Amino acid sequence: MKKIVYLLILLNSFSQWGHCQGLKMASTSTTRALVIGISDYSDEDIPDLQFAHRDAEAFVTYLKSKSGGELKDEHIKMLTNEKATAPQIFGALDWLIEESGKNDKVIIYFSGHGDVEAKIIRQNGYLLTHDTPSTNYRISSLRVDDVSAYLETLVQLNESKIVLFTDACRSGNLAGGSVGVQATATALATQFENTVKIMSCQANELSLEGEQWGGGRGIFSYHLVDALTGMADDNNDLSVNLLELRRYLEDKITQETDFSQLPVVQGSMGTKISFVHAESLAELRKNRETPSTEFGFVNNKGNEASYLMDADSSIKKLYIQFVAAVDNQYFLPSEVNNTRSPGKSASELYEVLSKEPSIKMLHGSMKRNFAAALQDEAQHSLNGYLKADPKEMAERWESYGESYRSNPNWLNKAAEILGDKHRVYNQIRAKQYYFQGVILRLEGEKTGNEKLFKKAFEKEKLALQFDDKAAYIYNELGLIYGNLNEKEKEIKMYEKAMQIAPKWVLPPYNLSTTYNDMGNYKEGLKWGKKASLLSANLVHPFLNIGTSYWGLGELTKADSMYKICLEKDSNYYRACFYIGCLADDQQEYQNAEKSYLKTLEIKPDYVSCHINLGNLYVATKQLNKAEKSYLKVLSLEPDHQWGHYNMICLKALQNKPETALKWMEKTLKTGFNDYASLISDDDLASIRVYPKFNAMMKKYFPEKSN
Repeated sequence: MKKIVYLLILLNSFSQWGHCQGLKMASTSTTRALVIGISDYSDEDIPDLQFAHRDAEAFVTYLKSKSGGELKDEHIKMLTNEKATAPQIFGALDWLIEESGKNDKVIIYFSGHGDVEAKIIRQNGYLLTHDTPSTNYRISSLRVDDVSAYLETLVQLNESKIVLFTDACRSGNLAGGSVGVQATATALATQFENTVKIMSCQANELSLEGEQWGGGRGIFSYHLVDALTGMADDNNDLSVNLLELRRYLEDKITQETDFSQLPVVQGSMGTKISFVHAESLAELRKNRETPSTEFGFVNNKGNEASYLMDADSSIKKLYIQFVAAVDNQYFLPSEVNNTRSPGKSASELYEVLSKEPSIKMLHGSMKRNFAAALQDEAQHSLNGYLKADPKEMAERWESYGESYRSNPNWLNKAAEILGDKHRVYNQIRAKQYYFQGVILRLEGEKTGNEKLFKKAFEKEKLALQFDDKAAYIYNELGLIYGNLNEKEKEIKMYEKAMQIAPKWVLPPYNLSTTYNDMGNYKEGLKWGKKASLLSANLVHPFLNIGTSYWGLGELTKADSMYKICLEKDSNYYRACFYIGCLADDQQEYQNAEKSYLKTLEIKPDYVSCHINLGNLYVATKQLNKAEKSYLKVLSLEPDHQWGHYNMICLKALQNKPETALKWMEKTLKTGFNDYASLISDDDLASIRVYPKFNAMMKKYFPEKSN
């Protein structure tokens, strides 16, 4: 496997650090380090790396050694793999801002993927976090702009000195392709002026990783730690300057890669980059032939026990309860229910503890950890949607977003805690209003209440005010416009979403659905095929392709597409239902009945299938079976208007006019207003001669009788 690695070092002046060992600073200042290493990405379409997390662990081991400055655990935060989510990383960056002051030293190390969203859009690039979705980096990642903002604050306002290592790897097919990593590296290199820059290779090269380096490391990281420890000290003055570092890295890396990788070092070559601890260097040289692969780990929770020493027992108890409440997602007081024992929520406990002076040292970590936890569930849901994960799609399409109910409140609380000056405040607010809109739209689809679509629209417009480049918001606006039957606007929203997130399957899928609904099956087919190429998980595009073929009169192709759906997911009831509909349409009633019954085995409460099955039984003169199907509809949805209407027709066909007229009155009371069907449906011809029929028509359609 290959990876491309970049190292940037930014500081006010290396020469001002004084004579000390390794990266250890003068006793008048404090050094803090944030070390991030991500090999395991939650999105399967972002290729995992092998050793990025091990490089981070090795770097922490170096920092804790005498060579690296013997940093204490409470001054190091290490986030690797599943711990390295965007909220957790931003929380750790906040920690650096809050804790670091004048002349303090800050070390930031990042090892993971670097990429851009799309090659055709000018962007500054992203450092991908564990929870970054492959289809829309923007919503959960570490943007280069974010890195720049934090560094500027640390340097200009806090007057701290900064060392930034970015190990931006690339492996596999990311959104930006071969251009992505180079674009991110260029953005990093141009974001920060007056810097010493050390890059693992030329812009058109890749940096290797493998087990031959330290039992599993990146070649650049492996030799970098060796060099800083003292292996690069060519003149034996117990220090390593930039020139010595460059020569050492060039010699080692070019030899071991057969000149396919050449590091780039820029800056004042006399700048001292590290100081050497003689005993540590001797130990390294002695053990280099049989290197240890064991790394030291850091307790990222910090020294909580020491911070609680001055607190009385009641405060300690409340703090323990707060940690447990956060871990159990008992965030807000309104969330008490039968499955959760009564007690203080994390929010209530936070309000008390954040004002308690005896644990002032814990206030920052409480704030960061609580805010991150409040964001995680919403981000998980959103990532699943962007991935078109079948379970997440079922949550929206089958459960109407029931599990999203808490997301807006949690995000609102996170925004309140962090404040409107925070770097991610706008992103949090955008997601809050987005989920509010989604919940309203889904409730509108469930109940048929058009007013809810208009309310949902207002929420999504608010979301755009906080993030006007979020593809998921434009896609949601498209769905709302679709429910409002504003097709032109609906299409524009999906097109906007595709422009921002060209690899996301749902906007082209939704376009395909829209065009099919409009009867433009040629365009429906085009976008259905486009969607089918973007996701291996989502079977729905193939259903749309089948519907397009059906509309175009290519029935054999339509049937084959529906069967492909079932091959991909044997429990995909909609495909089974559509096979029945296709057979029903061609009056192949035996095959249609078989498919309908199979559909109901998979989903017994599928109302549309019960309706169609009842209609099939009417067409084949099996009226008793038809009645059972219609009554099943009404047991599932007592106010289902067409379930009631079909019972009128059935009783009329059974020559039971009085019963038919009773069903007609029930139907009209549900709000049924299809006047044309009542006066023209052949099934009702036998009851239209009755005075009671005409009386009800005058009562419920007075404007038609004049």
